[in-house]
Amino acid sequence: MRPSLWLVALGASALGAPRREYDHQNDTYAPRFREFVAAADARVGLTPFFSPDTSADASASLVREARESVDVFAPAVESWSGCGATKSGCAGCAPDRVRANEAFVLFRELLNAAHRGVRVRLLTNRFDSVRECAGAVSVLSYFAENFDVRTYTSTTFMHAKAMIVDNNVTAISSVNWSKSSYLENREAGVVARSKSVAEFAGEVFEYDWSVAEVWRMPANDGISEDEIQRMKSSEWLEPFPIPSRNISAPHYSPKKLRETWCKGAAVKVSVSPDAGAATMLEAMNASATLDIYTYQITDDFFASRLLKLADAGVIVRIVLSRAIFSDVDRKLSASLVDKMRENEKIVFRSSPRYYRYAHLKIMIVDRGREGERVVLATGNLSPSDLPLPVRPFLPLHKGGASINRDFEIVMHDANIVEQFQNLFDGDMAYTSPYRRPSKF
Repeated sequence: MRPSLWLVALGASALGAPRREYDHQNDTYAPRFREFVAAADARVGLTPFFSPDTSADASASLVREARESVDVFAPAVESWSGCGATKSGCAGCAPDRVRANEAFVLFRELLNAAHRGVRVRLLTNRFDSVRECAGAVSVLSYFAENFDVRTYTSTTFMHAKAMIVDNNVTAISSVNWSKSSYLENREAGVVARSKSVAEFAGEVFEYDWSVAEVWRMPANDGISEDEIQRMKSSEWLEPFPIPSRNISAPHYSPKKLRETWCKGAAVKVSVSPDAGAATMLEAMNASATLDIYTYQITDDFFASRLLKLADAGVIVRIVLSRAIFSDVDRKLSASLVDKMRENEKIVFRSSPRYYRYAHLKIMIVDRGREGERVVLATGNLSPSDLPLPVRPFLPLHKGGASINRDFEIVMHDANIVEQFQNLFDGDMAYTSPYRRPSKF
């Protein structure tokens, strides 16, 4: 248990705290998904991708190659062209403007896929504070006029970032559907080519989809029937060129990333809140070295595990984001890291300043030794992303804790470890001594 954070969450709920704007869980969630390990005789192809270097290309390429289906977990859907900004309490742009100008890297790719016969399904969160202006439409509602969109209700919040293509390819990453996540942050992900991995991720998707709520464009008297029909047009849309980020300061840029084929038993996948914490605890149990590159640490329990590893002689290096957007998370992480630094056995650094946020979540364990591995997650070291103990999870507004849906993947392969280690070491050269994070 993590006394401080869990008592805060439980105490707030017991006092009858109102629902958060994104919380639409009504029923107790009973964990049901065990850790998945691919068959020993199977083959899994793994290709890393990183923001701001290759994430956009990797995502667009996956949608383009789809022939049957694209199922997506995305926490939020943002406009890259100013059509998500709230104006006088509402958001959106005229439908024709969205169609002509929306620059979100997957906007046109997903519409084109849907209109060439691919079944596209998007699972995201609903934010009650967001409404659309008269005569305006959001990117989310535009999507809903062209393919199936549902909003998450399984637990408090859907934090996973994953895509399943043709029930054969799965991308798991830290990348949100925001311009900063693709083009300004340091993020990390991996494409896994494996039918069995896709089937496992698909089982999770199908369950969450089955209890999700259908999203439809809100009734809007300011949008004409002709505009709605143009929104549904099957005319092919030329994708906009993917913007590039030019960093003028000295920096590390990953070399061409290569696909690695490994034995199935080398790959484990789990989902939170079901088995994620157990997977992470086992995977981070290093014997010699542990390198962590992540957004924040807000979990007392995992912090204590890291300190125990350092006390046992494991060399632990941690790079944390120089900025954390959430005021609550920023204060929690800063306070916890201050306590961890008193140990003086863990090396802490702040991420390079030319990234808006270091939002990735990776661990590199025992590099160059037997059992070396990379752990990549969609969630942070936090009680909401990796809850313990695992039990039936009540809705937050009914006395439960705040619980997220996340994915974790563990990869035991020297070539994959090398590519992630190169990223860690390359960025480490441009880090600065740790300091408490700012908001931006």
